[in-house]
Amino acid sequence: MHRPVLFLFILLQIWLPCSLAGQKSDYRLFDNISLGTEASVISCFLQDTQGLIWIGSNKGLFSYDGYSSQPHFTFGERSNTRIYCGEVVDSTYLYMGADNGLLIYNYRTDTYQEPEADFPTDIRTLALRDGVLWLGTLNGLYTYSPETRQLSAITEGLPHQTIYSIIRASDDNLYIGTYNGCCRYIPATGRFETIDLPVTRGRSNQFVNSLLEDTARGCIWIGTEGCLFKYTPADGHTQRIDAFHDNSVKSLALDGNGQLLVGTDNGLYVYQEDEPLLHVVHDSRNLQSLSNNIIWTIFADREHNVWLGTDYGISMSRHNSVLRHIPISQITGTGEGNQFYSMLRDTHGTYWFGGTNGLIRFTALMDGEQDVAWYKMGDRKYPLSHNRVRHLYEDREQQLWVATDGSISRYDPAKRQFIHYNIVDSTRRYNTNWTYSLFEDRDGQLWIATCLGGIFVVDKENLMRSSGGLYMAEKTYSIHNGLAGMFINQMIPDREECMGIAL
Repeated sequence: MHRPVLFLFILLQIWLPCSLAGQKSDYRLFDNISLGTEASVISCFLQDTQGLIWIGSNKGLFSYDGYSSQPHFTFGERSNTRIYCGEVVDSTYLYMGADNGLLIYNYRTDTYQEPEADFPTDIRTLALRDGVLWLGTLNGLYTYSPETRQLSAITEGLPHQTIYSIIRASDDNLYIGTYNGCCRYIPATGRFETIDLPVTRGRSNQFVNSLLEDTARGCIWIGTEGCLFKYTPADGHTQRIDAFHDNSVKSLALDGNGQLLVGTDNGLYVYQEDEPLLHVVHDSRNLQSLSNNIIWTIFADREHNVWLGTDYGISMSRHNSVLRHIPISQITGTGEGNQFYSMLRDTHGTYWFGGTNGLIRFTALMDGEQDVAWYKMGDRKYPLSHNRVRHLYEDREQQLWVATDGSISRYDPAKRQFIHYNIVDSTRRYNTNWTYSLFEDRDGQLWIATCLGGIFVVDKENLMRSSGGLYMAEKTYSIHNGLAGMFINQMIPDREECMGIAL
């Protein structure tokens, strides 16, 4: 990589302290996936029986295998339409609601099957119950049996004929959100029951955009234009969540930590009782920020990755308890970057990150604060001999040594500063200016691998007692006494301290 690395990739179990490495995502960094300039609006996600992700867009159906997206429609044909919703019916078929009706897609053969019924247009939501597909459209509620090919309209019992959301709950009831109110269908009685929602001041109707069952909290979340409600079926109580007042709640989902994700026209909200509400919006300065503030759909896959379908592409937040992406700015508090070449956690619990822009020292304190220093060339408070850090090494006495393009330095923990050493051979022709690797043998000698200078061997104690200036190495290896070349990239000792050398 030749561009500055702005993000730090660290194994949690090895590197990060508990205060920094909480398992909950903060939804600040996303993998942003584009389907192309024409297919920008994402309305739904599906995951088939083999784990493949299917995407409904304003141009048609796409698939995504984790690396690239593939279109599954033909321009100008029926499949080239806006898809709003879908269901994985079985191991063969996807049923999708679209502007022009129902699309039946065989994902085994990559072919569309013509429906054998005259489906309504503008299908906005689908739910499957006991082999029967429930279709919510702008012009009514329908049921369809794939087995009998029978399509039926339901005209009685609904608060409004424009349907935007249907879910099947764990109690086998269907919850239905309409343009003006919410109800539930009870299969045992075949009847609809209206769910009373608190009146929203300044609005003439209760437009229900989205519904979500939350079994952990024992409730149904109801997202409307302007409000979020928590409905508890056990007692029929409905509570308005004031934090979302005046937000258009377009989509709802639960992440792998049980946090409620709320997609709105005003970005993403992450809700957890007794915790501050997190609000995530697009940041034009950050390529990994939320791609757009209008979030049409949220989907949590089987691995608990969270997919956000926005008005301008896809933002995906990976759920990975082992690997986290940490911006350097979260540690240093500045916007500077650094391409890391060497990272070390020393025996005192201090983290060191060295690269093309100096050396960062980081310690997480017991009170949750951070002790951070960034050592760079010319810095008055934290100077370093060179910004190019090649190698970090802790010797047998737990002292930290740094190999840079400005020779080697040793860290003085009492002064929190580095002591710089200039080392030459007996002819003073070769030096350690470009040091790539360090190693201390059992005799207390430091082996120093360099570019164009070969290998220098110095007595560590004598070096530390030196008063500055040039230090003459006790021994050197070059092309004149055994080396094949003068550019030593790395040294690796075995158990007998026989040295392997990478040129």
